[in-house]
Amino acid sequence: GVENKRGVVLLVSPPGAGKTHLADQVLFAISQRHRWHFRRVDCSNDELVVTSVSELLDRRFGGAENALLVADEFHLLSASQKRELFAWIAPRLAWLRVLLIGNRLLQVDRDLFAALQADTIAQCECRLLEVRLSIARIGRVCCDRYAALLAGRPHVVQFVCAFFAMVHALFGDAALSLRDAFNLVGGGVRALCTIGIACD
Repeated sequence: GVENKRGVVLLVSPPGAGKTHLADQVLFAISQRHRWHFRRVDCSNDELVVTSVSELLDRRFGGAENALLVADEFHLLSASQKRELFAWIAPRLAWLRVLLIGNRLLQVDRDLFAALQADTIAQCECRLLEVRLSIARIGRVCCDRYAALLAGRPHVVQFVCAFFAMVHALFGDAALSLRDAFNLVGGGVRALCTIGIACD
């Protein structure tokens, strides 16, 4: 099962594609089935300017076993910080699983993953996953977040999905953002209600 698998996963996509949202859903599902210790590290944290990555992680994890490290904004780490992170991870993979979340994939990331995968001592599974934001996912996530606001207004969700389908067709994946969808739905529905279009 999942509890016996050791590994490192990197979720990559442009900003606003829902990586952190997806990670939160996965973490919630895992927490319902397993007794793991979760530690989230924001790699944009100013503390990493004066504290080494390994020192920060040693403090956060202490003597934890069966732990999951979630490192958000992984792309903001320097190449040397990424090497230090992987050096810290490798000897702990007997009890540690790692989820890295970043906006872009660099050659140093590929090299670190290849080296960890080839490490016969670590013997872990490494996966690089590129997240794509689909129009259907935008609709689902917006409905989840704004359920009360959208109740009885399926035409608003259809409009949002049609709008983002057009944006995708014109500008590609990088133009899609959950943040933009949330702003459009939240602000748009309120504005349409104000003028009486979206309200029943």
